[in-house]
Amino acid sequence: MPVALALSRAIRITPREALALLREPRIIPADLSPEAANALVESFKQLGVTAELVNVPPSSGLCDAHPSLTTDTQCERCRKSVCVLCQPMCRACTAEIARANFWKRIRVAVLLLVLASVGVFAVLKQRAQASRHSWSRPLRVTVVLASTEPLGVNELNAWRDGTQSLEQWFTDEATREGLRLETPVVMTLAPNVVAADAPKAPERTGEWVDDSKAALEFRSQLEALANQGGAKGDVRVVVSLRERGAHRVEGIGEAGGSIGLVEGTQGDTKLGLELIAVAHEVLHLVGAHDGYDENGHALPRGFIEPGVFPQKYAEVMVGEIPLTATTGRVPESLDDVRIGEVTAKEIGWK
Repeated sequence: MPVALALSRAIRITPREALALLREPRIIPADLSPEAANALVESFKQLGVTAELVNVPPSSGLCDAHPSLTTDTQCERCRKSVCVLCQPMCRACTAEIARANFWKRIRVAVLLLVLASVGVFAVLKQRAQASRHSWSRPLRVTVVLASTEPLGVNELNAWRDGTQSLEQWFTDEATREGLRLETPVVMTLAPNVVAADAPKAPERTGEWVDDSKAALEFRSQLEALANQGGAKGDVRVVVSLRERGAHRVEGIGEAGGSIGLVEGTQGDTKLGLELIAVAHEVLHLVGAHDGYDENGHALPRGFIEPGVFPQKYAEVMVGEIPLTATTGRVPESLDDVRIGEVTAKEIGWK
């Protein structure tokens, strides 16, 4: 250490840098006057270190980080002069690369955290879906009403009675399919009617990124409506009541998801098609798939009694009672609808 201190004072570098120069025999890269060079050699001898003066050709430049050290070497990145202490890159480039690597590590860490979160979410979602398919307990379904106009007492009572009728329909169908669960689906009407119009389902563009963003935004809007209605449960179905007098019912639900949308009609108290649509979407959310073709007619999987025409019932994932292989009529109520064998297998009842 005394030798490093002597060298650091002589050529104006830090003791740590002087130690780096002294780790192996080398020519000290500094232009010293004869007097200063002799003094340094003498100080080394007094400290027990052998040193001698060497005449070398003058170097072309000085190190940017160590102005007292000479060099003919350039930074491999920016071409600035660098001494033996800095090689192969100058301090500025080394620091810049270090910063870049630091932020790269931060980005990688954030990405890994996101991936881990997504993985945990996927595992939890998979477990939740698996528990639904096990039917070891009732599936809790909440219906949320959304309307831009106030609902009358009769309409609200119709929906309260309708959800109970739908719960009994699921029970009857489960019994018919041999499921050993007294009440497979518990239907509840959310406590609050949301004074808002539900979002329209996004049209598919064929662009994966755009379609994914639109689907996430649509789902987020549905979630917000369900939360406003105070909905809880395993799955939630938002019923948007629109266009008084124009009877039109449509549904949207993601297979294996947790929230769906049914578009119904304001002022309707019979709720025949609305309750069928809710049942259809609930079954979508527990894994069932549509059983109709592009024209809306039943596929072979959508026949309650294969090969028999006209059919007596509509398969719930079809939505029409087949009269022939290519024609059918709309069911009027839940009494006209059944859960077929394929749907029962898809939702884990068989």
